Amino acid sequence: AKGARRVEASPISSTQELQLKYWTGLSQYLLEYSTFQLRTPSPQNWADFSLGKTNAFIRLANNTQSGKITAGICLYKNMKSLYDDIISQKESIEKRLRLSHDMGE
Repeated sequence: AKGARRVEASPISSTQELQLKYWTGLSQYLLEYSTFQLRTPSPQNWADFSLGKTNAFIRLANNTQSGKITAGICLYKNMKSLYDDIISQKESIEKRLRLSHDMGE
């Protein structure tokens, strides 16, 4: 086709390779042991999965330099009732995850 260009995949770095391996392994684990499902794993430092709501998702981020993984619940417009529900379950969530976290408003 006129104007069509062939796009070649650029090689990924060793860090991106590690990230892709991590998200792929986590995705396989979640498929086997939970009801959560990651979106298609990519060679990047974050991954999202659905909460079953149009305007909400969970985002995980993997910092390969510090070795830390962070998690957050991302809410968009008109999600105040879901936010209030999550805050009301703060203690239960922290206990189940065995952590303490600032779920500030």
